[in-house]
Amino acid sequence: MLKDTLVATLVAASLLFAPLFTPLAAQEAPPSGVTQQRLSTYTKAHIALTSEGEAYQRQLGLTHDAVEQDRLRAELAEARTVILAEHDLSAEEYELMTALISLDEGLRARFDALLEELTAN
Repeated sequence: MLKDTLVATLVAASLLFAPLFTPLAAQEAPPSGVTQQRLSTYTKAHIALTSEGEAYQRQLGLTHDAVEQDRLRAELAEARTVILAEHDLSAEEYELMTALISLDEGLRARFDALLEELTAN
């Protein structure tokens, strides 16, 4: 039942956000409906967010002070906001793309290939 609700929510959200991922009229959308440009933007944001999260985890492991931990959490939240803005993504768009990639095997394969390409350099 929970899975059905989740799937229905994701489908409804994808329909609501579909215009955000619609390609320009001159471009043809891949089967998933997510253009290569949009996937590239998402993947670059994902790489930056992952890097920031790893740095946060390293710093968090160095302190046991609650005030310092709160400061680090606030810095991570601010960094996430900045990274998403730099990549022209809202938090909702990023989360939706994450869900779509986890549910669509073809889109996941495209994401994995792009991630490997971008991080190989």
